Amino acid sequence: MPISILAVLVAIFVSFSCCQNDSEASSCTSFHVGNKSEVASQYHHHNNISAFWNDLLKPRFALGPAYPINYEANTSDFSPIFDSLIRKNITSAFDERWPLEFLPTLNALISSANAAPITNASLASNLYLRNGYAHLIVEIPGTGASPALPRDPASPDRVWTSVLDWIATQPSLDSRKVVFWGVSTGGYYGMRVSPTRIAIASSAPSGNGGWSHCTLTGKKWMHIADAGEYPTSLSTNFCVKIPGTTLEARRTRFLDDLPRLKSRFSLVDSGVLEEADSAPLLLVNWIEDTIFQVEDSMVLLEFGRLKSARFVRGAHHPGEPAATPVIFRWTENLMASVSQCLCMVC
Repeated sequence: MPISILAVLVAIFVSFSCCQNDSEASSCTSFHVGNKSEVASQYHHHNNISAFWNDLLKPRFALGPAYPINYEANTSDFSPIFDSLIRKNITSAFDERWPLEFLPTLNALISSANAAPITNASLASNLYLRNGYAHLIVEIPGTGASPALPRDPASPDRVWTSVLDWIATQPSLDSRKVVFWGVSTGGYYGMRVSPTRIAIASSAPSGNGGWSHCTLTGKKWMHIADAGEYPTSLSTNFCVKIPGTTLEARRTRFLDDLPRLKSRFSLVDSGVLEEADSAPLLLVNWIEDTIFQVEDSMVLLEFGRLKSARFVRGAHHPGEPAATPVIFRWTENLMASVSQCLCMVC
């Protein structure tokens, strides 16, 4: 029997008391997490490699997983790397010496993996397979081997067309039961699938709001996010969508170019959310998220088809480990309803 497939995009719960009114949430002029100074007072790891390791990263290994630590990360692999970074006072991930510190551990892990017995399933694979899903991990534009152009908002849509067409040719997969699970920035690209590929019976993205609207509304949020939880400067990472000769020049141009980018990439301004036949959508966001603020998920509820949402307190971006059980329950209910509909069609 064909099985469902979970397409995972590789940076959520419903009682939320907000001091903002509806117009403020829509205009994205103020944020639940506060202003830049309030956010900066909670995070001290920027340009402080010791605080980054000891106060932010190391404690999250115990939470298993918590962004940016995944299921199979081991603190013993990272300890020698950060001990060396701290000793050499390499404080920025954009320093050319930074990646060189990871190479010895990386090479050792590769050698160990090559010598180990071949296995077809990681911990994550087993998690999905136990719940009856095959899973396909897809890299977002601008990362890995993704063929999608990061500066073209419609480019990922063409990638999804190829992925979905491939799924339809696989006899072991049920192409009528496809869920796109977007995490962090992947949440944005996952949500683009919902209105653009409704031809699949249940193409149902789930994830946090990503940079779907409010993140692109002026420089205010970018300045807040640069002082928040993200390990480095969030705006510097986003400037990959902007051409330029130096990193700082690209970052400056990116911040100045936000109004134009918003008109192209915002799911609200571009009209993507208003597609009449969009698929079911679950939004999961950490209320105190300082990377992609909860307002970016809230504003999406104002447009297009009715959506499900869960906002959670007291978790780290992107809401793990609390998010996964919620998403699985929602997905199970969705798949059950799709199966009923398919039986009725038969």
